[in-house]
Amino acid sequence: MKGKFYQESGALNVVNLALGILIVLVLTCILSYIYALVVSFIPIIYFNFLIVIVFGVAISYIARFAFRIVKIRDWISRIIIVCLAVIFATYFQWAFFLDSLILDGYPSPKEYFLLLDWIFTPNEFFRIIKEVNGFGTWGIGSSGETINGWLLTLVWLGEIGISIFPSFKLLVNTKVFPFSEKYNKWYPKYTLEEDFKAVHSPNAILAKLEEDVVTTIKELGVGQARKFTKVHLFYISEEQNQYLSIETVFIEDAGEGKEERTAILDNYIISNAIAKDLKSDFSMTKESINVI
Repeated sequence: MKGKFYQESGALNVVNLALGILIVLVLTCILSYIYALVVSFIPIIYFNFLIVIVFGVAISYIARFAFRIVKIRDWISRIIIVCLAVIFATYFQWAFFLDSLILDGYPSPKEYFLLLDWIFTPNEFFRIIKEVNGFGTWGIGSSGETINGWLLTLVWLGEIGISIFPSFKLLVNTKVFPFSEKYNKWYPKYTLEEDFKAVHSPNAILAKLEEDVVTTIKELGVGQARKFTKVHLFYISEEQNQYLSIETVFIEDAGEGKEERTAILDNYIISNAIAKDLKSDFSMTKESINVI
């Protein structure tokens, strides 16, 4: 079955990985400053919980952005980038917190970047964090009882856990797009304009595609307004292999609500000749592949 679908090369490019790490370093530094500043200005516990979730999602977007921009096609590089994105983001927002204690106020962007030498003095960094944990910096309830020690540690760990979850979910659920090793670029994505009848069985449609791709798609029929199938073609005219993806789309609330997309087939290999027939027989729209 694997031979029928696109498989990533798994090629580890050290230069691309280094560029990806640099992108993650710069963007998490900026993100963490904004996150820490917002949390400092609006110290409402329920709001902070929501912001932590947004922070975690933003970290995952940064990692995904790096994957696409520097053309990552192997799991080792993805793991490294995701792990470093989490570490950098956590470190930088803690650096902001320590800077605010030293400056007795919110550091300006210039002060924040100038004080990022914490990374060269990890012992001092963790020593101060330990002291902060001992006396605490905030309280809850009407009495304003200060939270510190093991309870504060649990709060910190919970915050870190919430913020990193989206990034590791991204790592597990990374969507693979075809990449041309020959031309060193992602395949452009084309979507057939027709909304076809909903497909429910991957095996059934696969068996038909193996017999005749173009005829199978033509015979799918017209889809409903709320539930239909979209067909995507990944195509580079000079390449021998092209790729076909099929997904079912369901629109909630009588066709006016949220779209739910379910992959039926991802990156099924077809020949260049078949891809040209599809482009000739169907109207297509070229889409940009979102980097985030």
